[in-house]
Amino acid sequence: MMLGIERQVAAVEIVYRGAGERDLNRVVELHRRCSPDSLSRRYASAAGAPAAAALARMLRPEAGHTLLAVVSGGADDGAAVAVGHLLTCPDVPGMDLARPVAVGEAAVLVADAWQGRGIGAVLARRLAVLAAVAGYTHVQAHVLAGNRAALRTIRRLTGDGGPAGAPVWEYDGPMLTMTVPVAAGAA
Repeated sequence: MMLGIERQVAAVEIVYRGAGERDLNRVVELHRRCSPDSLSRRYASAAGAPAAAALARMLRPEAGHTLLAVVSGGADDGAAVAVGHLLTCPDVPGMDLARPVAVGEAAVLVADAWQGRGIGAVLARRLAVLAAVAGYTHVQAHVLAGNRAALRTIRRLTGDGGPAGAPVWEYDGPMLTMTVPVAAGAA
């Protein structure tokens, strides 16, 4: 006897888009769905997710640029599954360049259930394009030495550098800071 089993799989698409203050509830909910380990890797702290007020500040235009990865379709329709920030940070001291230094700090958080699918890499590539368009001269990423997935993504994206130069790695205990020049006209 043969059983007829029909299996339906909902079509799911990830939509990448800019985010702003209107997305605060989605970003807060994304943080709630992340494990303490994921939050610790993103924020280099055991304190957990930042308060909603701190997340709101990161979503303001004057803070920099924020991208969301939002599910379209399926059970998670409309939910943010990842966020990427390109936050404006102070100039890097001691850099001898012909043009002023404008640094963006790139950071990505992907919900646990969605990790390992390339979503963080897509956000990181899009943040690099945004850095060039916004006129940043350098992008930094602060990563815990034990965050192998983030380090693998960064190394894949930066390699030995590109037209703008090689990334510079600085070590401060368990924290690694990667600074890479942004190629003018890379967008």
